[in-house]
Amino acid sequence: MEALREGTEERAAALFERLIGARVASRDDNFFELGADSLLAIRLLARIRDEFQIEINLTDAFAQPTVAGVAALIDRSAGTGVAASPD
Repeated sequence: MEALREGTEERAAALFERLIGARVASRDDNFFELGADSLLAIRLLARIRDEFQIEINLTDAFAQPTVAGVAALIDRSAGTGVAASPD
């Protein structure tokens, strides 16, 4: 279990927590394993769009459902390149 990194990972974790109502403690926490479903995934993408002003593909979100994976998608979409690889 690896701790959250500052910045985008912390913001992504906060979105997970607000939508799921479960505490996110690790960058490896998986959105779906925490109790989310496909409808919450769509809501997550809407919140990401609102907060970061970017679009993320639903297929990509399903492929990278961890906090680290979603943060990497956000950073790539935003062009910041800040997040490390989710691996």
